[in-house]
Amino acid sequence: MQRKLILNNAAAHISTSVSPILFLDTCVMLDIFRVVERASSYKPFKVYVELAEKVKKGDVVIVYNETVQSEYMYNAPEVVKEVKSKIQNMNRRWNAFRSMRDKKEVASEINLSDDKIIQSAEVLLRSIRKDAIIVKDYDAALRSSYDVVLKHKAPAVRESQFKDAYIFKTCLDLAKKSGKEIIFCSTNTKDYCEDNGSKKVHPDILSQAAANNVIVTLSLGEAYGKL
Repeated sequence: MQRKLILNNAAAHISTSVSPILFLDTCVMLDIFRVVERASSYKPFKVYVELAEKVKKGDVVIVYNETVQSEYMYNAPEVVKEVKSKIQNMNRRWNAFRSMRDKKEVASEINLSDDKIIQSAEVLLRSIRKDAIIVKDYDAALRSSYDVVLKHKAPAVRESQFKDAYIFKTCLDLAKKSGKEIIFCSTNTKDYCEDNGSKKVHPDILSQAAANNVIVTLSLGEAYGKL
C-alpha cells in the first residue's frame, strides 16, 4: 500500500531499508504509455515488467513526491489520448500497406486494440507504484526551488522549470536526511542535461547529486541497471 509521508518520516522509513531506493520523475511514469510506438518489440516494456517484479518481491523501494503524483494525474489523460491516436494510425498504415501489396482490399483488417494496450500499461504501472512512498510537499524545498529558478541553475537553466527543481530538491533532501544512496531517474534530458545535444547530465546537477549521495540516470533502463 502506498504511504504519503512528511520528509522526515519518509527518510526514517527508507533509512532502515536494505533494498535500493529508486526516485521516479513524472516523465518516467508517462513513458510507459509512449513506448507503444515501438509495440512491434517487447524490449521497451521489458524494464517495466522486471521493475514490477522487483517491487513485488520487495527488492526495490519506489519513491516520488506529491508534485510527481499530481503531474502524472494531470498529464496522463492527454498522453493516453495521443498514444491511442498513434495506435490507430499504425493500424491504418499497416492495413493500407497490406492492401497495396496484395493489390486488393484486405479481407480482414489487423487492428491493435488501443484500449487493451493502454489497460496493460496502466496495470503494469500500478504494480510499480503499489507500495511507493510519496513524500508530501514541504516549504523548505519550495523556497529553495524558487532560488534555483531565479538564478537559472539546473534544472531551470533555460526556462522557469520550478517543478523540476522542486522534484530534484526533494530527492536530494531525502537522500541527505536518510543517509541512503538514492537513484534518481528522469527521462527529461532537456532540463537535466547540458545544452549541447550530448545528453550528458548537467554538471550542476551532478555536483548536487554527488554531494547528497544521489545517482542521476536518464532512462529507466539505466536506473534499473544500478539497482
